[in-house]
Amino acid sequence: MSLTIHRRFVLNYSLNFLSAILLIYVSKWLFRQYPISSLTLTIINCFLSGLFASIILQFLPKISIKNIQTSTNRLKSLFHLFLISISFSAFITFSNLSLQYNTIGTYQLIKLQVPPTLMFIEWIQLKLKLNSSILTKEKFSQDYSLSILLTFGIIVFGTLVNTYSDLYFHPLGVIYACLSVICNALYQTMVQNDKASSIYERTYFLQNQTIISTFILVPCWLFSDSSF
Repeated sequence: MSLTIHRRFVLNYSLNFLSAILLIYVSKWLFRQYPISSLTLTIINCFLSGLFASIILQFLPKISIKNIQTSTNRLKSLFHLFLISISFSAFITFSNLSLQYNTIGTYQLIKLQVPPTLMFIEWIQLKLKLNSSILTKEKFSQDYSLSILLTFGIIVFGTLVNTYSDLYFHPLGVIYACLSVICNALYQTMVQNDKASSIYERTYFLQNQTIISTFILVPCWLFSDSSF
């Protein structure tokens, strides 16, 4: 049984890795070949993600909405979900802007700064005494040991060297990438209290998040995006 679970784990993460790489290259190709903006691409991503999540929900064992709201704790709040959707929309939009202006290598390396940024945000939370049952001083010390901190230092140093020596260095692209990292870390901070345990609950949350994100981004697209 454990071997079957291990194989499923490896298969799922392999498919996730390959699909993520494919999505990056397809997005970069679209930016080069067509006059499509990053905001347009983000809306398409959110819409399709919400659509696929809605379709998948039809084939999953259903549980009541009441149970979903109870098990997801803070995520049952519409306002909290709205804030999560805003941060999700922001980090996806800035990620696409980063991919549009940066090389794929620089884009990927700067994305690696999310864990150090998340650590810094959690450290600020602890200093401001905003810690919860999920985030405590003991857990923080356990998650970010000396070896982890040294690893973060190597990652940050390597990213700085690569970005500085990039022949296609674009200052605006780096700014967008940094904004994407910050928004992504904030997003991770807000969803870390999610207690959803079943596939149905996680898919249900993804559906709501992407639908709300689409409605948030469409007005921005209508007023600010002049390109297709």
